[in-house]
Amino acid sequence: MPSFSLDPSFSAEPSFSSLSSPALIGREAERELLAAVVRAARDGRGSSVFVLGEPGIGKSRLVEEAASAAAHAGARVLRGRAASAGRAVPLRPLAEAVFSGLRGDGAPSDGELGLYEPLLTRLCGLAPQDGAPLVGYAEAVLRLLQVLGRDGSCVLVLEDLHDADADTLAIVDYLTDNLAGQRTVLLATLRGESGPALDLAGAATSRRTARTVRLARLGPAGTAELAARCLGHDSAEDVPTAVLDRLHTVSEGVPFVVEELLRAMVDGGGLVRGGDSRWTVTGSLDAGVPATVAAAVLQRVDQLPPAGVALLEAAAVLGRRFPVDVAARAAGLDRATALAQLRRASHAHLVSGATTPPTPAGTASATP
Repeated sequence: MPSFSLDPSFSAEPSFSSLSSPALIGREAERELLAAVVRAARDGRGSSVFVLGEPGIGKSRLVEEAASAAAHAGARVLRGRAASAGRAVPLRPLAEAVFSGLRGDGAPSDGELGLYEPLLTRLCGLAPQDGAPLVGYAEAVLRLLQVLGRDGSCVLVLEDLHDADADTLAIVDYLTDNLAGQRTVLLATLRGESGPALDLAGAATSRRTARTVRLARLGPAGTAELAARCLGHDSAEDVPTAVLDRLHTVSEGVPFVVEELLRAMVDGGGLVRGGDSRWTVTGSLDAGVPATVAAAVLQRVDQLPPAGVALLEAAAVLGRRFPVDVAARAAGLDRATALAQLRRASHAHLVSGATTPPTPAGTASATP
């Protein structure tokens, strides 16, 4: 029968140990694609790449590796991020990127940006209010990238575009159409959820002015390799079987959750490293879901309407796998409303199995 399940991360203790993989696992093809577009930008063939995926899947790490490699090769790297918390600030990602690009090496010489210099200055005031057309600010950003990348190349990294305001997205759209022939590459990350940012990425990809990379969850082999690298080994054979079994069951291939679960195992004393550098299971590995994972999940829950939150709260009482109709009755929802909320929760990667409407006796299960 169709099933849905809940993320088990609503109570957790903080973890403090630092366990992370020194290498990017399972992203060889994506890594080579980003390296190729960065190389092409150095030859004057600029382009844009949108990296899509659910929270914790590794979008930022993939893009940061490409940007860091470009910086080591002499490229100017500008970084900006849209923020979901606090007061919305128009154009924040672009203003932040401009500030980061001018930090250290300084601004272009007087006159290099021509009539666009005042527009760029006002953009960095975070909210252009002088009535100038938005396309003027877009061109100002493009001219700055052109100047900064003139002697090598320029990489513009924009994170979390799903949280960006409409003006930021309009400027990004302009950039994707005008980077050809430039020494600049735009690398942007966003969640693969319906919204204006995803629409922008899809439209630019259809016009062939951008590429889209969608990151999938790691399979069992990738999860095992990631665990081994986090624990300082090269082979999954050096990881206790009980550890791998728990990671496969709970993490469902999300790299962030794999790393946080390993931290929780070590912090809880269930996984101990001996003098021979081997890891041994000395107690329970079920130390609860780390606070970092819980916080990430709750942030997604907060974006649901009240009916969706009520449904997930009822489901949490029933267990990780829960009967859909029972959860709906407990939440005081009719079946049609419950199914609509399950679809929203599925798009937010809070439940799995929501793509097929369940039968009256159907069940569901949660994902990290």
